[in-house]
Amino acid sequence: MLGVMPLDVRKRVGRNIRTFRKERKWSQKVLADLAGITRTNLSHIELGKVHVKIGKLENIAKALSMKDGVVKLEDLVKGG
Repeated sequence: MLGVMPLDVRKRVGRNIRTFRKERKWSQKVLADLAGITRTNLSHIELGKVHVKIGKLENIAKALSMKDGVVKLEDLVKGG
């Protein structure tokens, strides 16, 4: 199905978002507010429980970039 992230990719994206968030010492609430989503939605994204549209990932990347540099969309989906 076009546009649906496989579970392993969703979990990797969620793990990367959580890592960037914790590096900034931000709560889920802070990042969610900056990205324009709910804390519950961010929690589900970090746990890989939901499919995330590209626009929402872009908003999260922009929010993470506010503190100390640029986080690109590619940074959220990279493996490792």
